[in-house]
Amino acid sequence: VQQRTRDRGDDGIVRPDQRAMDGPAGIHAAQHRAIRRQLAQIAYRRVGDISGRRALEAEQTRLADANRLLLDSTGEGIYGIDAGGRFTFVNRAAARMLGFAQEGIIGQNGHALVHHTRADGTVYPESECPVFHAICSGESARIEDEVFWRADGTSFPVAYSTAPVVEQGKVQGAVVTFFDISERRALELERERLTEREHRIAEQLQQ
Repeated sequence: VQQRTRDRGDDGIVRPDQRAMDGPAGIHAAQHRAIRRQLAQIAYRRVGDISGRRALEAEQTRLADANRLLLDSTGEGIYGIDAGGRFTFVNRAAARMLGFAQEGIIGQNGHALVHHTRADGTVYPESECPVFHAICSGESARIEDEVFWRADGTSFPVAYSTAPVVEQGKVQGAVVTFFDISERRALELERERLTEREHRIAEQLQQ
């Protein structure tokens, strides 16, 4: 007579061992239960991974929104370009001064759009542009005597600084911060005019 083994369950009740009762079928059932437990654990880990990824994505979105609010709260124009010279972001002040919609400017070549011509009307080659130089050399620059061009074809004097964006030791683009210095230039021209008039009067008095 075959001796049937018994197990005591978690509830304290003694039950016959299912594998001993069912033979090979019982062993297969136990293996299936083990596989199901493993699959359940894998599914749980995947749910945890998805939850963690969603949390990271939510944090990334929150930081991007906060950064956008910070950029739009300043009165200076700020825009970024990638290594190919294309706009990657433009803050509200920059879009307003340049006369472009913020979203409409993304992906367009920055130099060709707003920096293509010098103040005297001559063509400004991109290879001579300090912004382009910042990408190529990885060096920052500050410029006080150039102009940017608006969407309507008019220009305005600017002072701007450009700095490379470096990630993992490689230049990925540049950030440009600029000011409309029209009022400052007008005051400088007026001061020059008054100084010149003062010199003429002084010369006349000496005659």
